[in-house]
Amino acid sequence: MQPTTTPEEVAKENPPRNSPRFVAFVGERQTQYYVLVEQKILCQVPSFQDALFVTFSSYYVFHLGYPTAFENVYFFLQDYVLAYPDSCRRKGTYLATASDIKKMCPNS
Repeated sequence: MQPTTTPEEVAKENPPRNSPRFVAFVGERQTQYYVLVEQKILCQVPSFQDALFVTFSSYYVFHLGYPTAFENVYFFLQDYVLAYPDSCRRKGTYLATASDIKKMCPNS
């Protein structure tokens, strides 16, 4: 099996169903970031922060549920980084952890 060399090849490799994701191609002079949805390249973005934001935003725009493995991370970003809470139910473990974090950082 040959190593992957293009974003198009990555997009076609076992895409998670309906899960936006991003990949980084590290070059000698710069890193290129791509946001992928299913087997398509959604866009190229200039930075890691932009890639994370566009990936996260894709769940909202396309009205997709967060993948179970990353659900708590996405809810944390949504609730505390972007300050965009919603009416979706959070798991008890998430709520307990978020409460502990708020206690440790009372000014946030």
